[in-house]
Amino acid sequence: MGFLWTSLDESADRQRRKVFVVAGYLARQASWTEIERQWMLRLEQECDPQPMKYFSSNECICLNGEFRRFRKYPAAKGRQAADAVRDDLRQILRSADAVGFGMGVNMKDYRAVRRSSRARLTLNPDPYEQTYVTMLINIAAACQDDMPHLVNMETVAFLCDEHDRAVNVKNVYDKLKANNPRCEPWMGSLAFMDNEKSPAIQAADLLASGCRQFLVETIDYPGQEAHARLLEQWKPILGRNVGIKCMDKRSLSLCVDANVPRKGTGKLSIYSTQQPSLFGNLLTSDKP
Repeated sequence: MGFLWTSLDESADRQRRKVFVVAGYLARQASWTEIERQWMLRLEQECDPQPMKYFSSNECICLNGEFRRFRKYPAAKGRQAADAVRDDLRQILRSADAVGFGMGVNMKDYRAVRRSSRARLTLNPDPYEQTYVTMLINIAAACQDDMPHLVNMETVAFLCDEHDRAVNVKNVYDKLKANNPRCEPWMGSLAFMDNEKSPAIQAADLLASGCRQFLVETIDYPGQEAHARLLEQWKPILGRNVGIKCMDKRSLSLCVDANVPRKGTGKLSIYSTQQPSLFGNLLTSDKP
């Protein structure tokens, strides 16, 4: 049995009112080994007063933790130095043999849709857990769609930050697999690790932060023209190997319609198939 490794991390706006995002990369072990080698070499170039040990998007933004070292510079120069580290790490990921996934939820839309009794049959009361559940299903479904000839020959091992809300998914992971037989063969182990000790999770953190910024801007600036401008700005930053989906009012309503059982067939489990095809890739020219 071969393994595809996926690291996942999360990001949200400060008040968690607009978006919550889960993101990460899928790659084979050889690719992860090379990504992590280049990742650590770049961090260790920042060796004043000692080599940088890990990357954190929040610490990069706030210039604290491992990025506090840049506060010794004038503000503009310190910001520039911190951003240079982030940008170099993004280039490593853009050039890697890896696929990036981002799954977000529009918090306002989620709460609005879930006011319906029909929606509550299929949407989790916890939007954060729902985002993780939907992300796991989307990755497994993508593997099934793109590599059907490898089913039961390869599987996906998921690695998440032990400090995140992903820990809650551990309790329902077996049920999630049982209720999604099409995806189940691709859903291998689910493990957790301290992000400071895992460059793979740090890479997921960097992607999650970028996806969150992109989705916040798509909410703040709706419309086709604005979307085209955002694509022009963000696609070169995130890379051609990344796709972003978002659970908004339209896709959530379609998901409810597709999953709520007909009268007399029983109540649907919230861990049943999430209909991944209903959530379009926002990093395309045609916004769904």
